[in-house]
Amino acid sequence: MTEFYQGWMIQLVVAEAQFQFICSSPTGEELTNTTVYPNQLNAFRAAFTLIDRLLACYALRLVLREIFEANTLSFEEWEKLNQFLDYTARVQFSRSPFSPK
Repeated sequence: MTEFYQGWMIQLVVAEAQFQFICSSPTGEELTNTTVYPNQLNAFRAAFTLIDRLLACYALRLVLREIFEANTLSFEEWEKLNQFLDYTARVQFSRSPFSPK
């Protein structure tokens, strides 16, 4: 089953009557999480949330850059906030184990 959301394609993978998802960006980046879901609806909802969080991180990076360039944020503050976003991204998002290596 395939669905589209915010420009991303979401594909469900069925494994032993449970579902996982793969989110593919328009540029070909693939993301997933390691959770299995009992039904399609829960898997799609989780994929939508994952995409929303990723897009929020991208938007926050743009705002941080604008604030830094306006000299309202020091380099150290900008760096720490970006490191936090990197950490958040590593925790929340992972590359799809289903995609070819």
